[in-house]
Amino acid sequence: TLPREITLNKKGDGYELTFKPVDEVSKIQGAPTTYTDSATLASPLFMIEFTLEDGSKEFSLTISNQADEKVVISSLGTTLSFDRTASGITTFNPAFAAIHNMDLKGVEIKKVNVYVDMASVELFINNGERVLTEILFPTKPFNKVRLDKKNPQFVIAPISSIWK
Repeated sequence: TLPREITLNKKGDGYELTFKPVDEVSKIQGAPTTYTDSATLASPLFMIEFTLEDGSKEFSLTISNQADEKVVISSLGTTLSFDRTASGITTFNPAFAAIHNMDLKGVEIKKVNVYVDMASVELFINNGERVLTEILFPTKPFNKVRLDKKNPQFVIAPISSIWK
């Protein structure tokens, strides 16, 4: 996973940890490009960023490839789901092809960042208020993005590999 900075924050009567990528990650990010609805990319390493406006909690983000393999990250009500049932090679364990859910009670999603590489997808909500990392085994790199939400505008920045 990406190296992260961990911070302890007061929230209400308690405390929560937030996890955000270290600042050095921005040094390997390229110039961002704005898209509406969908994009096809040249690089298999990229970061997606979008915001939710007007208190909306609903979105669906599909990341896919030419082999019709995909992952779908969606938010509905107080649940975020990560569906990797069609993500590529999944037959090595019956539990791998699954939909994982995250409880978002008490979280108002404002900003979503998703980092995609050859074998993982990392999700950061509100600069690390909630995070999720999923390992994947696609047969071809993911290079297509589709966002379904109110005002489906998003930004993608390519990421350079540190392995040269």
